[in-house]
Amino acid sequence: QFKGCYKAKEVWLALRGRNWCIDMPRQTWQQWLLSNSKNKSHFNDHATFSSMFIVTLWKIWKNKNSFVFDNISPNCSDSIKFILDYSRDIDWAFKVSIINPRPAFKLIHWVLPPTG
Repeated sequence: QFKGCYKAKEVWLALRGRNWCIDMPRQTWQQWLLSNSKNKSHFNDHATFSSMFIVTLWKIWKNKNSFVFDNISPNCSDSIKFILDYSRDIDWAFKVSIINPRPAFKLIHWVLPPTG
């Protein structure tokens, strides 16, 4: 679970605070997921809320898999650092791509070599 388990709550609490965590159960899973993933407000000076939210979901999933398959219980502060760094990197990459757009591909074609 991304909202209910102890480890997930620990991460959300560290990132968003007590009031945000209290409001989580009031929304259905779908409402919660859509409203937060579309939130374009700034989480901090380096990342948008939507980036932080999506990276947090991914990190909680990775933490759960580490626990289930590798018997590793990830540290909350390490998870928070990963989430903040990765969210910042994602937003930076999008900003750079908007400022300096480059074509996604280069059209090439084959030319018959000269005979001989």
